[in-house]
Amino acid sequence: MSELNHAVMCYRFLPKDNVDFLNAYVTGISFMGKNDIHTPFEKEIFLQFFHALLYAMKFYKDYKDGESFEEAVDRVFKLLMKDSSGIKEYIQMAEDLKKDKKLDKKITLSECGIMKILFDVYVQHRINLMAEKELEKNKNVN
Repeated sequence: MSELNHAVMCYRFLPKDNVDFLNAYVTGISFMGKNDIHTPFEKEIFLQFFHALLYAMKFYKDYKDGESFEEAVDRVFKLLMKDSSGIKEYIQMAEDLKKDKKLDKKITLSECGIMKILFDVYVQHRINLMAEKELEKNKNVN
């Protein structure tokens, strides 16, 4: 039953417009479905989930002008996770990948999964905040 409640909350509070972060997320999921040993898409998947996180943080105004994305991620995820220190490595990997720099670490589906989880954690946090705000508003009305 909790999965159904979770799905309903997501449907209720995710934006209905054509939003960049949802497009990047769905593209990442699509690449995951097409990924195999003959046509590897790990780099594309990783970057799509990275962009989904970046666009979501811009959309929800947690990524502010004048701040590096790494700083914004660090600030937000310190509140969401007990130990967010490893996140910087993944953000830096994505930044380097965008610049076509050679990476020290190979991008595998594990790295893709971690980037997807970072997006999922962040968006679930934003959905929870909106649900709490609406619940509070409804309490005050009654």
